[in-house]
Amino acid sequence: AEAFVCDVGDAEQVDALFDHAERALGPVTALVCGAGVLIKGGVADLTGEEWDRTIATNLTGAFLCCRRAFRSMR
Repeated sequence: AEAFVCDVGDAEQVDALFDHAERALGPVTALVCGAGVLIKGGVADLTGEEWDRTIATNLTGAFLCCRRAFRSMR
């Protein structure tokens, strides 16, 4: 087993992660999007920075990982 670390909200880091993983392990055949953040409190209490971090990780991160995995699976 091997662990890989990256900021899933950063497209360059996601691409580098997949490139490294494919070199080490071969083509992508499955993807589990498990990255996520949860900020305590309600929406009315979130700061703009907390909102941006949540969207970047939970939404953009899933999109970037899926997009890159799909390219590999073609």
